[in-house]
Amino acid sequence: MSSYQLRRSQQDKQIEDSPAVDYIRSLNSFQGNTRGFGQSNSERLAMVQQAQQNRAQSQEQGHDHSHEHEVENVERAERAESTTPLDSYLPLAAGANGQGVVLLQNKLNALGAGLVTDGEYGGKTTSAVQIFQVANGLPKTGSIDKGTAIALYSSQAKRLEQAQLEGVPGQYLGEYEAYRGGQNIGSIDVVELNGKKVAAKTARAWKTLRDAAAADGVFLILNSGFRTMSEQRHLYSKYGSPRAAYPGHSNHQHGQALDIDASNPQHKDWLFKNAPSFGWRNTVSFEPWHWEYFGN
Repeated sequence: MSSYQLRRSQQDKQIEDSPAVDYIRSLNSFQGNTRGFGQSNSERLAMVQQAQQNRAQSQEQGHDHSHEHEVENVERAERAESTTPLDSYLPLAAGANGQGVVLLQNKLNALGAGLVTDGEYGGKTTSAVQIFQVANGLPKTGSIDKGTAIALYSSQAKRLEQAQLEGVPGQYLGEYEAYRGGQNIGSIDVVELNGKKVAAKTARAWKTLRDAAAADGVFLILNSGFRTMSEQRHLYSKYGSPRAAYPGHSNHQHGQALDIDASNPQHKDWLFKNAPSFGWRNTVSFEPWHWEYFGN
C-alpha cells in the first residue's frame, strides 16, 4: 500500500469511527434515506474536525457543549445534502413563472392551498407561501429559498389550515391590502375567526372583549370583520350609499372595525357599558353593532 493510500485509509477510518458520522448514519437510517451522505471524504472529514475543534474549545472554557456543536454541524450537513424537485428553480418569488412555479403550486395544493396551477407566481401564490411558512415556523417572506423548499417536501410539513400567528387566535389567512380614506395603507395580517376575516391586530382585542363578556354571562357574536377591496365593491354594488361605504373608504377595510351582534338588548347594553374600557369605540352612532378597536 502506498503512503497516499495509507493516509486515505486512515482518514476514512477516522471518519467512519466519528460520533458525527455515526449520528448521520443513524439519522439517515431513521429517515429511510438511501442516498448516502452526499459528501466527499474531505468534506466529511472537515465536518468531523470542526466538531472536534468545537469540543476542545468548549472544554478549555469550562463548558461541555460538544454534543450541541456536533449536532449543529450534522444538521447543516443534512440541509446541504437535501434535494427537492424545486432545487434547479430556486429562488422563486413573486413575478416568476414556468414549470418551477407549477411544481410549487401543485405541492402547495397538496397541503390545502387551492391554487390554480397556472405557472404564475402572483399574489395568491405568494399568500399561500406565507401561510405555509407561518404554519411551519419559517420566516414569512412569501418567497421560496432552499429552507422553505426542504420544508415543503418534508414528510412533517404542516398543512396551510394549521397556520397560526403566535399569540393570535384563529387561522392565519395571509396578508391583505388595507385602505383608509381611499388610500392604500399597506398590507396587514388577517386571520379567520368563526368564519369571518379579522385583522390580526384586532383579533387579540376581540378575544379579550368576548371572554370578558362571557364571564358576565353575555355571549357576543361576531357578524363581520375585515373586508377586502373586492368584498367592499360587491357590497357597494349591491346596496349602494349610504348603507355601504364607497370601496376604499369603509372602516372595515383598515382592520380596526368589527360588526358585533347587538340585536339582543343585553348584548347592546353590555357593549356600551363595558367595551370602551377595553379600548373599543362605537364610531357610527346609528349602528350600535359597529365597533372599532383603538387600544387603551
